[in-house]
Amino acid sequence: MAGEHDIDAAEAIRRSAYFFWEQAGRPDGNADYYWTLAEEAHRRQADYDRWLAEGASGTPENIKDAS
Repeated sequence: MAGEHDIDAAEAIRRSAYFFWEQAGRPDGNADYYWTLAEEAHRRQADYDRWLAEGASGTPENIKDAS
């Protein structure tokens, strides 16, 4: 069910945003920053998981070179 998946994804993002916020020392404000950071992390993970599921050939799309 798509609705359940959306709720699960939103909860995972919320937990990650909270984790990032805690790791940064719980600063006041910037909630949007930590939410966006968490969304990006989850999107990158989903892209990577999809790439692996498709056989992991070539370079995964949307994954930037870290160098």
